[in-house]
Amino acid sequence: MIEAEFISKFDDADAVDMSDTTTNITEENIKELHILADRYPQAQSAIIPMLHLVQSIDGKVSGEGVRHIARILDLPEAVVLGVVTFYTMFHKEAVGWLLYTSPRPPASCA
Repeated sequence: MIEAEFISKFDDADAVDMSDTTTNITEENIKELHILADRYPQAQSAIIPMLHLVQSIDGKVSGEGVRHIARILDLPEAVVLGVVTFYTMFHKEAVGWLLYTSPRPPASCA
């Protein structure tokens, strides 16, 4: 018999902070989320478009955004979190912008 040990390489560094209740989602945005949900015959099909909307509003996918989506679609929060953590296009933290300026013009402008 071969003995094997399972070692998990996963941590919570890439998880959504579910204790984060801050959000910029307004009642108008919630109406938009409902409109998105109504476009799809199966609730799970609406998760990705709804996550894109939440991320465009908050700059990230917040715990409160996940709760709104789960409530609207009548799905467990874990289902929505599974989609967020699977796809790398969703940000769990606010993303900043970097503007690099060079002291010299690019070679093509000289």
